[in-house]
Amino acid sequence: MESAKEAVLSVAPAGETIEWSGQSREENNSSSSTMKTLAMALVFTFLCLAALYESWSVPFAVLFTVPTGIFGALFSEYAINKNGSASRIDQ
Repeated sequence: MESAKEAVLSVAPAGETIEWSGQSREENNSSSSTMKTLAMALVFTFLCLAALYESWSVPFAVLFTVPTGIFGALFSEYAINKNGSASRIDQ
């Protein structure tokens, strides 16, 4: 959005301004709250896991293992498809 604003202001006459409306305005207004929401989600997930496992250390293992496992699965899919062995059908 910043690059669009800079492009418009570089060609617009002096004194002209730009104002976002609709979905762009809402995205611009809510972009600052995204990190707060993510942090609150992680804390809430940690507290739920701590209550479930009745431990303060096990939730750390779960929160660090699951994203690592997802990354490993996606990387292996990428590596297999790049090699071409899984996506090629010999006729």
